Amino acid sequence: MTLRNLPIVSLVFVAALSPEPALPDVVILKSGKELQVEKVWQENGRVWVVIDGMRASIKPSSVKRIASDSSAGSQNDAAEKKAQAPSNQVNPKTAKPVPRPESKKVSQRPAAPKPANLNKDHRRIFPDEKFGDLKWGIRASVIKGLEKISAGGGSDDIVEYLAVSKNLTLGKIPLKSIQYAFWRDQLYMLTFWTEGHSNYTALRDEVFRQFGQGRRDAQAFEKFRWTETPDDMMLEYSKEAQQGTLWLRSAEIDRQYKLSRLKRQASYLKWIKSRN
Repeated sequence: MTLRNLPIVSLVFVAALSPEPALPDVVILKSGKELQVEKVWQENGRVWVVIDGMRASIKPSSVKRIASDSSAGSQNDAAEKKAQAPSNQVNPKTAKPVPRPESKKVSQRPAAPKPANLNKDHRRIFPDEKFGDLKWGIRASVIKGLEKISAGGGSDDIVEYLAVSKNLTLGKIPLKSIQYAFWRDQLYMLTFWTEGHSNYTALRDEVFRQFGQGRRDAQAFEKFRWTETPDDMMLEYSKEAQQGTLWLRSAEIDRQYKLSRLKRQASYLKWIKSRN
């Protein structure tokens, strides 16, 4: 499977939104709903919470338990930082979501090649047209040969797929695996894996040509991040796994995703107030 010949789908872009603040605690109600809060305490026989700067109270009889966000299994903490990218390799066979990394000190590698400037359509993922017209926001049904690996339907509305073709390429670069993530049936994130150092080097050189050389992570053997591109990007090679990873995320759809979470929190807070 290649990334060529994919239909063009329009997507309107608007200004970026700052990432939402971290919510350290979770109030788990007996109804099964989980409420992420900035602060929680008990006072005068009530459970008080603060969400998005707003204060509300809950009947103690409605609360099952209170836990920290990390112990409740929050997998989205690192995603609150817009420019972060995966820090650990993911086995494409298990196809678990790619985790985002913590910030590390990075240094600029000298003699960066000039990026290609072949297409100014910001919806296009790769500027060079020879890599196909794959664009952010297209539907999963547009891309043939995908196998669903997560059902979605949760609070995040994110569904993930793997490409099932045995001959995957990016341009002329052989790939081991491609993982797609769709939010509300819009292409949101892409992860490409290469096998062996020579294939990784070919991918790295092509990415440098198209996007310019990213900032090299001084703490890693081969890891680059891009902070001046329209979208979020990370490129990494693991000597242990002999595997390269290229990760990309749409900044615009990420903005929409985070805005929807803020709106959902505000709506849930209003619901709680209406029942007390």
